[in-house]
Amino acid sequence: MGWTLFFLAGEIRAVVPAWGGHNALRRGVKRLLARTHLQHFNCLEVTEIRRKYFLGIPYLSISANPRHIQQGCQIESMELRLRHESN
Repeated sequence: MGWTLFFLAGEIRAVVPAWGGHNALRRGVKRLLARTHLQHFNCLEVTEIRRKYFLGIPYLSISANPRHIQQGCQIESMELRLRHESN
């Protein structure tokens, strides 16, 4: 059986203050990974990182798509993915 990469429809986003350099990006990606983990998916595809300003205050807008890599061609149920995480 081969490996399959599953795509979850729907983009997720995180917005973080941009004062802090790479730490701001790290915080944003950690937020996205936490949201992906709640759905019991095991990876993330970052699709966009933008530095923006609101009233002169810099912030990062990070967009991503949750993904799941597993063996087989059918996605496992959430209960089964949860069981694999705990092992």
